[in-house]
Amino acid sequence: MLPERRLKFADFGTYTVPATLTVRAGMPLTLDATDVSPATEDFPNAREAVADTTIVFAIAKGAPGVSYAAAAQFEATHLFTSVEWVLVGTGGADRGSRAVAAADGLTNAPANGNATTRIHSPGIFLASGVVGDFVPLAIMPCGLNKT
Repeated sequence: MLPERRLKFADFGTYTVPATLTVRAGMPLTLDATDVSPATEDFPNAREAVADTTIVFAIAKGAPGVSYAAAAQFEATHLFTSVEWVLVGTGGADRGSRAVAAADGLTNAPANGNATTRIHSPGIFLASGVVGDFVPLAIMPCGLNKT
């Protein structure tokens, strides 16, 4: 029997298992803009290298021995990040895109280029939305070079 776990201030999300994968409880995962994948051997040190394409690292929840087959819904604990609901501004929000401030909320960041103008991104959208929607944002601040 495993000891009782008490997670304070943890964030969770519900995801769908892709057709090519079986997710097991306790399995480390990466959740990117379109897919759920097993984490690499660099987990969790790969976060910096893949921060532009990986939304969140997570651990699948469940009792020992529980598996989730293709198309099943499962809950995962988000690691390294908090999640906050934010207002989508002009330009909209695309799941997996970095967010930047707009006059009326947060919107997709421009392409990260080699320009000298730095802008701040508070995190990565976990869902898509249009102006006026509230969507979850993984809090992962960074600076971007605006093109």
